[in-house]
Amino acid sequence: RLYGLIPLIGLYHFIKSQRILKIFLPLVLLFTISALASSLQGDFLSVRRSLQFILSLGFAQWLITSFTLEEIDKLILYCFYIFIAVFFVDKCLDALKVFPVYTRSYRLINGVHFPRYPGPLGNANHSGIALSGIALYFLYRNRWGLAVTCVLTMLFFTSSFTAILTASVGFV
Repeated sequence: RLYGLIPLIGLYHFIKSQRILKIFLPLVLLFTISALASSLQGDFLSVRRSLQFILSLGFAQWLITSFTLEEIDKLILYCFYIFIAVFFVDKCLDALKVFPVYTRSYRLINGVHFPRYPGPLGNANHSGIALSGIALYFLYRNRWGLAVTCVLTMLFFTSSFTAILTASVGFV
């Protein structure tokens, strides 16, 4: 899965550039304080997640400083295609019962069981939030068809309430 690659690229970028863009400073400060507070409480899973987020900001900084807007458009579109392909493979593997417990969980909504596939990020919530971010980017770029497709993919494959909330706030 891809969830470990983004923080590693971010770490490499932070080491190479030795700077943080001003736009990211409040988030880095907030999550650094969060990591320190979590470490004092012995919650090292939260420390790891905070550090992953900070390093993911390094990845975002690398994208912003290394690519033109047109190149970022193509990259995000390719990422969306990768999400679609991985969810399709997840669905096929589940339908073929290749791995009997492949679908991690189901969400019960009005008596209907919706499968929650982990997707390329290894977790239904993480993949759903990433898809909502991609959908918001498509909205920003006035690509409504892709945004709607992204939201429907998020709903039917992740059934993530967190992602639905994220997308709802962004759409407003």
